Amino acid sequence: MALIGCSTTERTPPSAAPAPLATQSPEVPCGTLQLPLAEAPAYSGAGPHLMETGVQSESKVVHSDFGYFSLPDEFLAPPREDIQVPDPYQAQLIICRVGLKLLSEEAVGLCGGGDVPNIPVYPAVHTFTIYETRTARPVTTLTIRGDRLAEDSCPYYVTYGPGYRVDVAQGVTKAAFKKRLQSIVFGPVL
Repeated sequence: MALIGCSTTERTPPSAAPAPLATQSPEVPCGTLQLPLAEAPAYSGAGPHLMETGVQSESKVVHSDFGYFSLPDEFLAPPREDIQVPDPYQAQLIICRVGLKLLSEEAVGLCGGGDVPNIPVYPAVHTFTIYETRTARPVTTLTIRGDRLAEDSCPYYVTYGPGYRVDVAQGVTKAAFKKRLQSIVFGPVL
């Protein structure tokens, strides 16, 4: 019996899942982002290598403000059309805060006012990992000591109530971010 139009070559059954590529990174949560974003531009060539921001793990005790508003405007990916925040699908890099450590029990000042009670602001070190958006490959990790004034370090919201201790970490200025990120954003990929 002959089969017309069919090959008699034996085929191997497809595997359940393809093996990951050597350059593919595991999924990385960073705030509301889940990396990798395969549609994002590659981190390659000459700069600028524009960024978006995220927070990998948020402390429930220590409050801090970090977001796209923290970075110099020229470092940010173009905004999304629906809302005026950087579009992660146009960012080559994601800077993700992965750690926050208070350096002292002695406050550098207070923030708050109005309906919000005065809240102590403590010196802090922020740890950031910068990932390639497309692959979730870690590019570098850096630490930056908070250098904002206490009154400028208050986050947009804090959770507080009777018997609830609230600590606020001293924030990082745009100038400090610019100094540390300038070569990553505007330099060539090596």
